[in-house]
Amino acid sequence: MSSSVGFLDFFILEAGEYVEQLDGLLAHAGPAGPDGEAVQRAARALRGSATMAKLPAFAELAHALERLGRARREGALSWDARVRGAAIAAVDELKLLLRAARSWSDAETQRASERTGELLALLPATRAAATPATPAGPSGLGFLASEMANIAAGLELVITRPEDAAGVSMVLRRVRALRGVAAVKDLPPLVAQVLEAAEQAAHPLDAGQRTLGAAPRELLAASSEVLRAVAEALRNGGTLDVDGEPARRFGDALDTWLDSAGDEEPVVPIASLFHDDAGPHVVSTSSSPPTSASARFRLELVSQGEHLQRLAEEAARAHDDAARERYRRELRRALRGVRALAASFEEQAIVTLSESFMAAGALDGPTLTRLRAMAALLSDPSLARESLDERLRALASALHTSEELEPSPAEPVPATAPEPEPAPSPASAPTPASSAATLLDQGLAGLSLLDRQPLGAPAPVEQPVVPIETLVYRGRAAVRRAIELRDEIRRAGGAPTPEAVAELFDLMDLALLDEAVA
Repeated sequence: MSSSVGFLDFFILEAGEYVEQLDGLLAHAGPAGPDGEAVQRAARALRGSATMAKLPAFAELAHALERLGRARREGALSWDARVRGAAIAAVDELKLLLRAARSWSDAETQRASERTGELLALLPATRAAATPATPAGPSGLGFLASEMANIAAGLELVITRPEDAAGVSMVLRRVRALRGVAAVKDLPPLVAQVLEAAEQAAHPLDAGQRTLGAAPRELLAASSEVLRAVAEALRNGGTLDVDGEPARRFGDALDTWLDSAGDEEPVVPIASLFHDDAGPHVVSTSSSPPTSASARFRLELVSQGEHLQRLAEEAARAHDDAARERYRRELRRALRGVRALAASFEEQAIVTLSESFMAAGALDGPTLTRLRAMAALLSDPSLARESLDERLRALASALHTSEELEPSPAEPVPATAPEPEPAPSPASAPTPASSAATLLDQGLAGLSLLDRQPLGAPAPVEQPVVPIETLVYRGRAAVRRAIELRDEIRRAGGAPTPEAVAELFDLMDLALLDEAVA
């Protein structure tokens, strides 16, 4: 055997569960026989596990049981004493072979082959030569359920034996493979998040580290618990409770791990890695770079700001405590991404503002209002850099001020202002945050009155005639617009819309106008 001890430990752990399932199905089967689909499903998972462990004779015996289950499900095989005895003998043999997995020899191969031959002799001739069918429909969910249960068991093995490099590598390969399965995208987003977190938490072990800290150990344990809950829900045809105890434990563990990982991996500006002498250097600054560092920062910042804004709007619509807590966690992780981006470009104002929101203990109304205001500023690509910095500083000042914001005396006051509300009692006095939000609401309400009662008579404005050529992109302006449109399509992902493609073609024609005239 070339497999390591840890690899076999994982195989024995998961294969033992499948053998016990098969044993239970046969032991509790009535005169009509066991559930053929259940036998087929457990035997298929056992065959896959044995194939990965490079035990072909074990896998062939499991495959024979899988064919027996399929024949029973399709009604092609009756459940008589001979079939029952052969099936029970095959499962008993699997138990013995499982105990001998660490010291496998030709004797075990011979015994497995004999049991396989006994089962195949009982199957219909057409089934004995058939190849296993590709699972579809409910069987696909069965594969996901069994694979998630296997990975959950593997993560527990990683926790107890982090020094086993081969075992860790094998578990991570299965995690990565499952993350690539398209059907995972049809499950709640929590599942993909758990798989990603488990892979990242265990990655240092795959890179040569041999110990696990408390934070990654707890994250792997919580990930294992969620994956077992997902597997159970898929087997029973239920739905995953994304606000249940396993999900909450995972959220706590992920926050703790991300905080500790952020402290261990500080962001280092790339400029600090270059020499400051005259050179010559291997890498040099381009005389005409395609984009500036500021433009790259704004491009990435807009994308993260849009994500933050969407989460904040969904959080504002949450109606129960569990959903609000889940959104609080997701917003905190999104803010952590904004903070990391800002730190890498040395944008300390955004770093500080992000940390202020991350420190918020709850998603109350004023906090969400300010968070949505921040997200709107970050996601606005047309906002000038100076204006962005100024508004962010004002927002940060409003977060920390202990005084109520007063309207500027230079601002016009609507002719019909809202009636002032009676002063609140000291017990119900508003906080500075709620006062600012109230003033904002009152200001918006006052502006809406201008439609019914304007401040003055409208004055006619003569618009000069503008040649249409000045409103159309052409030449280099068309090229620049085409580049902007290309970047927008890339950020959106997926196939471009027909309108976007048509606009690109029009811009190409317009870009050639100057050349054609010349």
